[in-house]
Amino acid sequence: MVGDDLRDIEAGRAAGCAFTVAAAYGYLEQPAAVQHWEADRIVVDPSGLAAALFAEPGTSKGAC
Repeated sequence: MVGDDLRDIEAGRAAGCAFTVAAAYGYLEQPAAVQHWEADRIVVDPSGLAAALFAEPGTSKGAC
């Protein structure tokens, strides 16, 4: 699950997603807060998103 808000990361965990990715770019009221969301990965620009999504082994829980 990829999200730009804490509720996205929480929803990904609740849905049983294999991992969560916080997007620390774009629309964010408090960009520094991303560090506290406890996402599995944090990306700072769109170019890092593909690497974050495909770098995680063992996605057997399901893709969200």
